Amino acid sequence: MAKTLSFTDTSAQTVKIGDTTTSFTLICGNDNVPTDLTKAASITAKLGNNSGYLKSATIAQASLTDPTTGQVTVKFSADLMNSLPAGNYYIEVWVVDSNGTSIYPSDGTVGFTINNNIQSTNGSTITTITFDDFVEAMNKAASTIAKGEIADSSVGLDKLTDMAIKTTFVPSRDGAPQLDSHSLVLDFNAKSDYPFIITNEDHIVQIPLGSKVTFDFSKSSVVSILANRKTGVVTAHAKGAEVISDGNIIIGYLRNAGGQILVSGAISDTLMIDNVPNKNYFVGSGQITLTPSAYGVPNFNSKTMSVDFLSKSDSQVVITKGRVNYIVPAGLIAQPTGSIVQNGGRSFKLWYNTANSVAWVTSYGDKPTDSSLLLGQFFAAGGVIRSSINMTIDGHFPDEEFFSFTPSNNGNPFYDVKTNTLDFNCYTDKAYVRYNGVNKPIPINYYINVPELIAGSTARILYNPTSNTFSTTGWQASIPVGYIQVASIRLTRTSGAISQGAFQIDYLGNHGNNGYIKQSKFIKQIAHRGYNVSAPEQSKLAYTIASTYGVNEWEGDIQFTLDNVPVLWHDDNIKGYALDSNGNALTSDVLISQTNYADLIKYDFGSGKSTKYKGTPILSVEEMFKLARIYDANMHLEFKNDYDDNKIQNLVNLVNKYGVEPNLSWQSFNSTYFSRVVKLLPKVPLEFLTMLNDDNEVTRLLADMDSFKSDGRNLIASADSYNSSVDRVNRVTDYGYQIYIWTVDDPATVNKFADCLVSGFMTNGGVDVNGTIRKQLMS
Repeated sequence: MAKTLSFTDTSAQTVKIGDTTTSFTLICGNDNVPTDLTKAASITAKLGNNSGYLKSATIAQASLTDPTTGQVTVKFSADLMNSLPAGNYYIEVWVVDSNGTSIYPSDGTVGFTINNNIQSTNGSTITTITFDDFVEAMNKAASTIAKGEIADSSVGLDKLTDMAIKTTFVPSRDGAPQLDSHSLVLDFNAKSDYPFIITNEDHIVQIPLGSKVTFDFSKSSVVSILANRKTGVVTAHAKGAEVISDGNIIIGYLRNAGGQILVSGAISDTLMIDNVPNKNYFVGSGQITLTPSAYGVPNFNSKTMSVDFLSKSDSQVVITKGRVNYIVPAGLIAQPTGSIVQNGGRSFKLWYNTANSVAWVTSYGDKPTDSSLLLGQFFAAGGVIRSSINMTIDGHFPDEEFFSFTPSNNGNPFYDVKTNTLDFNCYTDKAYVRYNGVNKPIPINYYINVPELIAGSTARILYNPTSNTFSTTGWQASIPVGYIQVASIRLTRTSGAISQGAFQIDYLGNHGNNGYIKQSKFIKQIAHRGYNVSAPEQSKLAYTIASTYGVNEWEGDIQFTLDNVPVLWHDDNIKGYALDSNGNALTSDVLISQTNYADLIKYDFGSGKSTKYKGTPILSVEEMFKLARIYDANMHLEFKNDYDDNKIQNLVNLVNKYGVEPNLSWQSFNSTYFSRVVKLLPKVPLEFLTMLNDDNEVTRLLADMDSFKSDGRNLIASADSYNSSVDRVNRVTDYGYQIYIWTVDDPATVNKFADCLVSGFMTNGGVDVNGTIRKQLMS
């Protein structure tokens, strides 16, 4: 696991000499996940530059605002700033705890800049001289020339006069000159207008239209750019071979410093390098990118474990670090080194040395002995490659060709934190794997256990093409023969879980909609007995999945135990669904109303859905209220019987205890069941369940609802989708009442009532109500 170090989004990254109020805030992490520094014994920031280590600053544990975020603050005190001149520096953070010393980052360093203040740079004054003194000095110089006393290596006054006067470069109206660091061409951008040079107030030199100059560093690391003072023609010369005469003016120098092009002289102020202003060319984040040649992306040879950059003489690969470019030599192949030479491997790192232009491939845990840059990390085995840079394996792209995943129409696979399983969400539909051009279905109810996430926070998801099965392994464990890695899960403190790889994995337990389309407040999708297409009905899991998919409207049925505890279940008799504590089917009736709560929760209400849910207990109304508070869910609870005063009072006490009255509505087929509760909870809406199977039922329903209008609460009809007609639904809404439709699990039924003013659809989870209506509206 790579240790990372980065500045926060709001942190400064530069400081001026003498400024003791500026501080840097950095984040220590593992693969960019913040490190918990709570148990750190000591924290030290170490500073250095290209010459090596310079000094350290201790960071007090008490200064950490929140140690769990991995954030540390480095303050530039007068003592720390002392003896550090302006320039570019590097920083590392060393953390010591009971496990040893951790150095952030594990690869490379993080850079920052110290700038001069106005006092730290000495100004210069213009030396004055009288005219008589100037004439005397010139006469003396002329006398020296006449006597032939100028040494051979000196420059004549006629040359000195032209070169001593500072030249000024003025770009054309077409824009600034452009230097291409790849082709080493300097284009003066003289398309329709002339750039010009001012040597003194009387001498202006125009550079011709279309002027370009090509240069190289084969003879010298420094190249001079000259312009002819009469014609303006620009030429480039290796340092030491300049043609300095009356006819040429030096307008700039280009220096090759380890693949970096440094510019000075008159053209440096306006020059653009690779479309970046010269003054900003070396200011960057240090991020490394690779621009492939025209012959393709780098290729990994699985037999030789080498990487061919495919850099050719007519099209070379460019590696960019920050704003600095490095040209990869033609024909370069990264060779394996270290432990993989003898042991092979599956996980690799690719390195490039900018000083001598050599490249290496190492195992994930190794690094070269030289000071190479880390270009990328990749996994390659069984025809699958996962890489931080664009690569091929044995000459082709494997991502689509070898493995792809299509989820079922129930939704994405999800990691269930409670059962510690990866559920492929194949309940009413199958998911599919495509491997080497062959489609293979994932079985109904398929799931796997993820033991790695009990002891740790990372698991790799593996696939066996031969058996068409999935498995898991830890981050550092080897991959079993016959398997390939296709995805990974990382548990986090902030977002629940992050998945990467060939398919998306949802995290069951997140609050909110996990990125799903927001539900309409005008047309509610109501989870009938929870999202029971994928989980045991009226269970914690069923309601949690509903909210995971953005459905925060939950429906359930109230039953009371023998000791008057309200629970959620449709029928009083649990025979035919629940299993006893030994996992056996019930052979005789077990009535909720005749069973105490302590005995009822011993029954298994999950195995009937899937063995992965074995042991799921019945859910009490109190537990539902607790869950609804966390998910901000609205509850639609059905009265199954005419509950007595004690039972009603128990319900009311729970509603008041958890403050969920604004999130509740009562529903029933028999409105007389509401008679006791309406007096105690006058604001809770009432839902009138109906089959709505004929016109007489419409008349009866409206009269029944009218009888409750006097107390001003919200009244809603709730009609069976199978027996209702569009006309009868419209009669209810035209009369002025809202209406819900139940139970809807196919797009056709949603579309049937989509043009009615329906306020909600109850579904088991087999249809996306809002998505179906949106699709119809857009068609």
